[in-house]
Amino acid sequence: MKDNMKPGSSKTTKYTFLFVLLFILYFASRFLLLAGMVPPIGLEECHTGAAAHEILKHGFQFPIEQYTPEYYETTIIIVSMITVIPEYIFGLIPFSVEIVPFLFSFASLLVCCVLLVKSGFRRGLGFLATFFFFGSGVFVYLTMDSVGSHIIALLFCMIIFYCFYSFCISTRRVYFYLFWLFSGVGAFVHISTLMFFGLGILVYIIHFAADKKFAERLHLSGKQVLTGLLLFVVGYAPNIYFLIKTDFRNVLFISNIFNRRVLEHSEKDIFYKSSIDAFLFQFDGRVWPPVMFAVLFILCGFYVLKLRRRPDRFNSYFLLVTLFISVIPFLIAIVLLSGLEFTSYYIYLMPMLFLMGGAVSSLIIESLASNNMKLDIVLQCCIAAGFSLMLLKPFYHRLNFSLDNSRRIYIADKESAYCYWRFGKAFANYTEYDPDPAINARRIIEKCDRFDTVEKQNECYFGWGTSFSQTNLLDDRAVKVLGERRARLLAMSMGAWEQDLSFCVSGNIPSPYIDDCIVGMIEKRILNARSLPPMVYQNILFPCTHGSLPRYSGLLQKLRNDYNNGSIEDAAARYEVNSNDIRAITAGYCAAMDSNDGYCAEINKNNDYSAYCRMVYDVLTYAREWETGESPLQ
Repeated sequence: MKDNMKPGSSKTTKYTFLFVLLFILYFASRFLLLAGMVPPIGLEECHTGAAAHEILKHGFQFPIEQYTPEYYETTIIIVSMITVIPEYIFGLIPFSVEIVPFLFSFASLLVCCVLLVKSGFRRGLGFLATFFFFGSGVFVYLTMDSVGSHIIALLFCMIIFYCFYSFCISTRRVYFYLFWLFSGVGAFVHISTLMFFGLGILVYIIHFAADKKFAERLHLSGKQVLTGLLLFVVGYAPNIYFLIKTDFRNVLFISNIFNRRVLEHSEKDIFYKSSIDAFLFQFDGRVWPPVMFAVLFILCGFYVLKLRRRPDRFNSYFLLVTLFISVIPFLIAIVLLSGLEFTSYYIYLMPMLFLMGGAVSSLIIESLASNNMKLDIVLQCCIAAGFSLMLLKPFYHRLNFSLDNSRRIYIADKESAYCYWRFGKAFANYTEYDPDPAINARRIIEKCDRFDTVEKQNECYFGWGTSFSQTNLLDDRAVKVLGERRARLLAMSMGAWEQDLSFCVSGNIPSPYIDDCIVGMIEKRILNARSLPPMVYQNILFPCTHGSLPRYSGLLQKLRNDYNNGSIEDAAARYEVNSNDIRAITAGYCAAMDSNDGYCAEINKNNDYSAYCRMVYDVLTYAREWETGESPLQ
């Protein structure tokens, strides 16, 4: 039997077994960790489920760009189209929405593994897998989040990096052309892929100038460079289409973000501190992982110098030097783009750090284990196990390995898989605003009433105010066209996207809809809190709106049902999320709805808290009296 076996068959069986094992472990870790840390489907991600459902049920009934809530989120439509497949197979459930980002994430991990093996750093696979599996709660969440285009962009980034690396170590021109093609497509997927494209160009120029042998091996003719540029344009063509369709608003949007976060920010000390805080946030606020990676960065520089004169280790050297060069410019680019905000852009830096850690750990194990295979395996297992225990510590106690819990979260809880409010945001972004409120109101109705149920339409109106909260969206002419139900929803939406209560009470909202504006403000903050770990949001109550609000569908209505329980007294006392006196606003609203004049004075001994509650109570009481004609000032 042994004589009949082909030499490559055992090797193929081995790699197949490792692939299946890695898939099972990664699948289990991602779905269990995600369920234990935060609600698997967030308030933005549920748009993917709704978009896939609409495509599956009605085809492309809207212009294609109107499936993307933001101008720069063009690949939401790609993710939604792919999600149609699991949704068709499994139905509209959270698992159908989550399996697509999982597959993109797993593919990114595989590319990283191939890079380590190809560069001679097989011993570092344990380090890479450990940090990819458990790197931090933030990294776990981002690699399972289908909103925007970060997870598909990460895959393109790693493919671009792989093509560049393969071209430089093999000199095969096909990788050079693929590098340009995927860079063009990547620029459509997400602007962050340009970091990896720029890294390739930078490393190539440095080596071309500093290394004669490298320049001779990888010299490119003018025709080859021109072909690469043409392939970039071909890959970028979809983005050119979207640029034209959106009147280049995505470029202006990104430019405005950069101006707001960096160029217009004068308090540099706060900027730098916030940037450090944002970086630590990526590691669940722990200091030791960044310190460890700083040490690995220094060791990486040491090994670059050590391997530089080793032509037999060029593959290893070239990966090390590319990773070493990448860290600083990537970190600067991410800090500049993120500014004062906790950002998801660190998802692109993390795999580079993990690769660097895998490469350095491989070299350390190599120097310790020499040719002793048993010691090699023991060291790899010890490193992986040690880091796993340390990395899991912040949230291991939240893990629930019950199959019943997983079934409930990913299969039985169908309402969590979809929401329609971000369609309203998308429609608003792609609808021309008219100074005449009546014309504008008719355009809103025309867009949102395209949905086939009232619940979906209600969510559409609720999401519309994200773009026009500062306009005269609800003057008398607009209200007359909209009618009461739509006007209430727009008032709620306008309140939801404002940070200050004064917006609702300073003349922006007609008196009959001030209470709806305040409800929108309270509801949106509660909904945001629902994306926090369960121990935070489980105590949120807002009972005095129960049964009085227009119904939504899916996740939004489910969350409403969760917090519309309990007594009025519990509402303020149990709300534990720190968000700009929201407890006082909630208490004042509930007191006004129940005409409980003394409630604000009873709930808290803090005078500022009681005064804020009383202000909300007085404003709403006055607005209700004005609406019913009971105000003495009328």
